[in-house]
Amino acid sequence: MEQVHPGHDLPARRRDDEGDFHDLMPSTCPDCGCTFYQAKDDPSIIWEPGTAWEETCRDRECHCHNDPVIGARRS
Repeated sequence: MEQVHPGHDLPARRRDDEGDFHDLMPSTCPDCGCTFYQAKDDPSIIWEPGTAWEETCRDRECHCHNDPVIGARRS
């Protein structure tokens, strides 16, 4: 899990497009295999990786890289 303070058990938090904070949970893109994050309290709010693809990425042309959703719901 992404951590705010390395060495501590504080969960990562990010703001959504309305400015509200959410605790995150990691998930895997079914199309390319890269990690993206979902809000724990509303899994439809996501943060996709954009240009931060992983070494094991299967498709750098995937929607999560070319048209990433950041702190919002995919429309």
